Amino acid sequence: MTTLAELTLELAKIIVPVQESVASANGTTVTLIDTLYTRGDNYFKNGEVWFLSGVNAGKIALCTGYVKSTGTITFSPAVTATVAGDRYAAVTGRYKFINLVKAINQIIGTLGKVRTENTDLITVDGQEEYDLPEGVRNLCKVEIAQNDVSPMAYYEHLRWDEVPSEFPVLRLASQYLPLGGYTMRLTYNAAPVALVSYDDEISDYIPIERVIWPAAVAFIRALFQDLRVMPAVTVSLYNEAKMMETKVTAQPLPLAVRSPRLSSW
Repeated sequence: MTTLAELTLELAKIIVPVQESVASANGTTVTLIDTLYTRGDNYFKNGEVWFLSGVNAGKIALCTGYVKSTGTITFSPAVTATVAGDRYAAVTGRYKFINLVKAINQIIGTLGKVRTENTDLITVDGQEEYDLPEGVRNLCKVEIAQNDVSPMAYYEHLRWDEVPSEFPVLRLASQYLPLGGYTMRLTYNAAPVALVSYDDEISDYIPIERVIWPAAVAFIRALFQDLRVMPAVTVSLYNEAKMMETKVTAQPLPLAVRSPRLSSW
């Protein structure tokens, strides 16, 4: 699945120059050293750094300073100490990170329902009924893993029912109960929720392009909504983003179709 960290980086690449490089020396829990690139002092201050490899891969942090003479980027919050060879990406603080997140969530809020999967439930020996996880309802398919490690090798369970209520319950036919200790994969349709933490994810059924190009349009509109005239380079970027938005929104997002179920009782 695609995380908020990945979405913000891809959106930033459309809008601003992104420096992608590799740490040239060991840093600390709040510094990253790269002497291969030289920018002006505090070039990255109030910008963002994305950690792309190593033990911190997938994390993001706010850049709090940059020293040209040593190639040192400082950031917050602290992470595991950075080391030489760590890949990273960083941007200037010209455009606020919070506005990248805002544009992404603005688009996510317009997507409507999309095929969604949940793997929170684990089978229990002899158990027929399972409380559905929060937000999971109107099931289309129930699958049970055959393995307890990847590859899970899911098979479809065809004898189940959903008991509707304020707190819906999945009920498996007593004659066809699976062994305990295996992951259930529940398929349903749901509108994606706003992303808050850097590791929050969107469904695999939502292509990343379906979010970032419309988000680029929204970001540029918000940035220049009070200006009568956009700079020529921004107009060009906006027109490109609009063209790509039209292209990526032409195809509807996939919806799950309810599977046939065999008689259970």
